[in-house]
Amino acid sequence: MNELAATDRESVCRWLTEHIARHRKADPATIGPDVPLAAYGLDSVLAVTLVADIEERYDLLLEPDTLWEYRTIALLADLVSARLNATTDSPGPG
Repeated sequence: MNELAATDRESVCRWLTEHIARHRKADPATIGPDVPLAAYGLDSVLAVTLVADIEERYDLLLEPDTLWEYRTIALLADLVSARLNATTDSPGPG
């Protein structure tokens, strides 16, 4: 089982906040979970980078346009944690 599969929504939200703050060279306290990512300068290049980073960190496959549908850290954290929990709750093969 993936060690990160049991990650809860709050830890995903925290990681996303810190990750976006690093990209922006900003204090994580200035990044709000309900602020549209576009307000932080999210462009197509950063969106692709962020999706790839999420996929690598959480071992998930996301659509390239995920960030245009899930426009805030809170919404994105909901999606990631739901997918992780669905993976955890799924019965294994056999």
